[in-house]
Amino acid sequence: MNIRLRPALCIIPLSLALFFSCAQLPSNKSPEKPAAARADKPAKSSKESITALSGKTWLLGGILLDAGFIPLEPGHGSDARMLLHPDGTMEGSTGTNLFSGTWHSSSKSAESGLITFKIAKTTRMAAPNEIAAAFETRFLRHLQEIRAFKTGKDSVQFRGESDTVLLKWIHRGDSAF
Repeated sequence: MNIRLRPALCIIPLSLALFFSCAQLPSNKSPEKPAAARADKPAKSSKESITALSGKTWLLGGILLDAGFIPLEPGHGSDARMLLHPDGTMEGSTGTNLFSGTWHSSSKSAESGLITFKIAKTTRMAAPNEIAAAFETRFLRHLQEIRAFKTGKDSVQFRGESDTVLLKWIHRGDSAF
């Protein structure tokens, strides 16, 4: 083997190891926006509902599970976050993996209305245990089942077909994506 190639062959595995170890660490920085998610041209959302929902980092504050609706304290039970952009794209974290896609609201009201989400991409990191894997599966399924929203003071409830609250998000002014 050529001696000049040895350092290059050592750098590649080390770079991959560093990349995958960093990808698993929780981060307050915004995940990279996949080009495919930005390439989708979602229909324009209503300006009022965009103002109420977009541009804020939403922290998961509750989820509907088999046992019923479970309230969560962000950072103490869930690291799931979501950021809705005014252009109809979104990005977020399940606590294990990153996701991106599009959202659309045809609502004329900032307090409540219709909304849908479409997940375009997710990373594929293994969950740390079976409970986290089941949580992530349910979370992503609920995100795609959402049909309506209702806002409160620094919160939003996302509801399914039968008006059941599937996910509740809260906004804290000091939180960063």
